[in-house]
Amino acid sequence: MKKLSFVVIWCVALFLVFGIATQTVQAESAVIKISGMSCDDCVDRIQSALLKLDGVDKAVVDLKRGSADVTFNNEVLKLDDIRTAITKIGYSADDIKAAFDHCELEKKAESKKSCSKSKTCCENKKTKSI
Repeated sequence: MKKLSFVVIWCVALFLVFGIATQTVQAESAVIKISGMSCDDCVDRIQSALLKLDGVDKAVVDLKRGSADVTFNNEVLKLDDIRTAITKIGYSADDIKAAFDHCELEKKAESKKSCSKSKTCCENKKTKSI
């Protein structure tokens, strides 16, 4: 009987320790306003960059709303880190301006290709503004 009581107490102690430990992970959700997106390629580029960040559990970018819904572990990553990651790929995030225009990055990538059969979103923007 003593052995059974010891096993039960030990199991309860393990449950409490590991149950409490798993509850300390702080998942946070945020909606980040994004400027500079103009097509689905922009959405994919931003979403891919966000999902590569350690601590991001979920990222959904919405072109029509001009925003990203991000769920992340705030013990690993801060909201400003997420905003900075967005600005580093050429888009403005909330009140932080883009480090550069994402079209500049696109131009460099296109110049490395020998032939581009489809217009990029940046080329489409230029055509519309003429």
